[in-house]
Amino acid sequence: MKRWLLTLMLSLLLTGCLLDGFDLPAGYRPAHPGAVAPIADRTVLHARLDPVKGGDVYLRFFGTGPTSYVVEKFTVLPDGETAALPPAHVRFVPLDADHYALYWQIAAVPGQGYAVVRFDAGRMVALAPPADQAAVIALGGRHGLAATSRVTGGFALEATDESRVLAFLATLAARQDLRATVFSPVADLPPPLRTATLAGLGAHVPRLKRADLGDEASAQAFAAYARMRAEDGGGFGHYLVARLAANGWGMAADSALAIREAESAMRQGVPEAGHVIGAVHYHGLGVPADPARAYPFARKAAEAGSPAAMALLGLALRDGQGVARNEAEARRWFRRAADAGHAPAHALWADLVLQDQSADGDRAAIEALEAGIAQDDVFAYSLRGFMHEHGRGGPRDLAAATTMFLAAAERGDAYAQFLAGERLRAGQGIAQDIPRGRALLAAAAQAGIADARAALERPDPAPQAVKKGCVEDWCKQALAATDAHLEDLKLRMRKLRAELRTCPKLENPNLSCSELDAPPPASTSADGSPRVVYFFVYGCAKCAETGTFIKAWSDRRGVFVYRIPAIWSAGVNTEMARAYYALKALGVADALDGKMFEAVRGGRFRSWTVEEFVALATANGVAEGKARAAFGSPMKATLDQARDASRLYRLDAVPALFVNGRYQIGLGRDDAQTLADLDALLDELLAQEAMR
Repeated sequence: MKRWLLTLMLSLLLTGCLLDGFDLPAGYRPAHPGAVAPIADRTVLHARLDPVKGGDVYLRFFGTGPTSYVVEKFTVLPDGETAALPPAHVRFVPLDADHYALYWQIAAVPGQGYAVVRFDAGRMVALAPPADQAAVIALGGRHGLAATSRVTGGFALEATDESRVLAFLATLAARQDLRATVFSPVADLPPPLRTATLAGLGAHVPRLKRADLGDEASAQAFAAYARMRAEDGGGFGHYLVARLAANGWGMAADSALAIREAESAMRQGVPEAGHVIGAVHYHGLGVPADPARAYPFARKAAEAGSPAAMALLGLALRDGQGVARNEAEARRWFRRAADAGHAPAHALWADLVLQDQSADGDRAAIEALEAGIAQDDVFAYSLRGFMHEHGRGGPRDLAAATTMFLAAAERGDAYAQFLAGERLRAGQGIAQDIPRGRALLAAAAQAGIADARAALERPDPAPQAVKKGCVEDWCKQALAATDAHLEDLKLRMRKLRAELRTCPKLENPNLSCSELDAPPPASTSADGSPRVVYFFVYGCAKCAETGTFIKAWSDRRGVFVYRIPAIWSAGVNTEMARAYYALKALGVADALDGKMFEAVRGGRFRSWTVEEFVALATANGVAEGKARAAFGSPMKATLDQARDASRLYRLDAVPALFVNGRYQIGLGRDDAQTLADLDALLDELLAQEAMR
């Protein structure tokens, strides 16, 4: 296997799960009957990553309850690079006398699943599924479970019934062809690895959301882990305790403790922790609000790379709180926060851009809000709803607006609960549902929304779609028969539309279309509008002409196309993507797209350094300082999203297009006939999807 491919597969595996086994969907809620604690607190286990290529894996167990752990995973790749998984909740559930189901649920990023393990003379033996994938899938079927293989190894189980899952794992554990990885106890992590990877673990702290911590018991377990981490020394543990204490996650809210822990973290080399102190003073969390006192802490943390501090700095500059108002600077910091992976920053930036009242601004806002929605940000849903309602970026669409408001309401936005409740009561853009509408209005009123209280005092609208004039029994029977016939027709139409979800026959050998078995996550739009994703790299000759065609097609059809630079491995692919996102941050990605392809073809990009980028940007009217800052700005989260998208779409070549996560289109050439045929194919697929 090629070196780059091995490294890619390992890194994908490391970011996806704790041990090779079975991923579970977000709706899986285990009770863990009979869970036990077979490993002592603070145990460190070690295994070889690959018997041929080398590398090491370390697991460190923190006992957080009678039968619960939080586990850190540290990895040394074969090339010497290190990686760290966010901490994971772990429990051991006995399957038989010798085997356990090791349940893991990762904090900070979505993910949960099981691995099968056994213990042998103090060692933990992880038993990966056999190489015979068909046998595993068939075994899952016999237990009523749908299992699909993952490209990075292991399987995904579509299951919510814990008893079925545990029965399946117990049957699997009895097989003789499971692949064993032996983890042996060691005294501690090697010091260089500990230093390098703790910094990586610290990067996950500012991304934590309350939902990432699970139920209250899991949150309390995570808080216990954080306190132990702080006791062990190092700024990471203090920073984590500060975040939990400031928000009251897994422990009582305590602003004084949050400030002390953040100060300890800063003294130990984690300046990003200043964001916690800034947030406490800015928002008045347990202390009188004092934006002026908050500003220097937020500034220092933002300059150190804290995405949340960048957003806080943007708020202060936007509103003139604690610092002179400066909207241009606010936009810059919101943009940096969004590029660094802070989900709410997308909506904050879009809100300012919409004030420009321009078509370009509306398109940029839509792109930002879709990115926020992809990260499940509640405010991105709300603002996208307002855009639909007011016809910004497209025709006015009350149904789409209501869909967005309802999504925001379900995620706890009080004002969106009011908006969605009113529309449900009135049947505006959605089927009328007066009880559900009143429930949402009540929730909004309880949260302090005065408009919702006033709405509840008004009488409910008259029910819609009342069938009048049917007094005689024969009329009622006729209507019942008609309704039954209409339901049958709807069922037939649904089946027909499902059958239509196939690629049309293509005559052009340079154009391919294939159906995907399962849509990648977030590959369809929440409002039902078409989602077209286009992957490219600047080093691809065909991508230049294809990209020009795609932009023209997008403008002509009014369909937004998500451009994503493909990233298969570290190195040049990543730096090409960095160049694209830097141009995007500068607002010149479209204008300089062709120049980038020309520069690559002309050999002006050899090492993809900042100097090469600055030379191209300044030659095309961009100030040197801005170009240098854009290319060197923190964008790990953005690059990780592009890398994850390349993986989730199972990308193997560019240029490539995906329509609604259902169809993959590839191009062998970029001649005029092939692009004309691509135009017709895209139109046909969108028309086909519109029938659903």
